Amino acid sequence: MDLGLMMDCDYRVGQTQRAAFDNALAMADLAETLGFNGIWLAERHFSPPGGAALVPSIAASPLLMATACDTHKPHPHWHGSPACAVGASSTPGRRSRDSRQSRARPP
Repeated sequence: MDLGLMMDCDYRVGQTQRAAFDNALAMADLAETLGFNGIWLAERHFSPPGGAALVPSIAASPLLMATACDTHKPHPHWHGSPACAVGASSTPGRRSRDSRQSRARPP
């Protein structure tokens, strides 16, 4: 049986963004340590400011990058690239034509 962790990624009033992401990364690390197979991020509509993260895909980006860097497992579509290709290609000043050449073509 596969087990996943459902995360709200709440951004609480008075909490900094860094603290919110640090908390989410700590929860993801704990989930992996405990043997969970995946993480699901909730998308909440009509949340008040200071509530849940408004865009789960943006909240997921640092989690994905941290996991790739920690486990040294490249994304399946980035063969031949460093494990942190997502971070390297999205960081200003580090993106180049060469970084896109190593991407594997979808079947």
